[in-house]
Amino acid sequence: MWLELALSRLLTLPRTVKMGVVILTDISLCFIATWLAFYLRLGEPVSSVWEAALAASISAGLLVLIFSYFEMYQAIFRFTGTTIVKKVTKATFAYYLFFTMILTVYGLDGVPRTIGLIQPMVLFLGIVSSRVVSSWLLNPHTLNRENNAKKNALIYGAGSGGRQL
Repeated sequence: MWLELALSRLLTLPRTVKMGVVILTDISLCFIATWLAFYLRLGEPVSSVWEAALAASISAGLLVLIFSYFEMYQAIFRFTGTTIVKKVTKATFAYYLFFTMILTVYGLDGVPRTIGLIQPMVLFLGIVSSRVVSSWLLNPHTLNRENNAKKNALIYGAGSGGRQL
């Protein structure tokens, strides 16, 4: 009940606020994916927070720029399907190329180069998951669960009353 109320209030917010929520979600996913990539690569939690924060900040800035270029923040999530997955795949692949190039060509002290391979994969899974879950939660049929019980009706007659019904 409270979730449906919160989601319906979210849908009434202005478009710019909703876009801001999506951008903040993507930035949060960048930081989570970077820390998880460090953990997967090193097998232990990040010991030097500065290097991980720098890599995550570069990741977040780059992601917002590339996703803006690919118009990822213009989509209406509640009406998307496989098209959003295709768009996310293309945009994340472009992000992967630039992020990997930054880490391999320029390099960052204390940041393994394999982070440029691991982090985009983790980020892709996080972004696709967030978009699919958002699409499911914000779908009008999901919000009106009790009104989803469709009833079949037989309309008998060819008059104007039958056509109006």
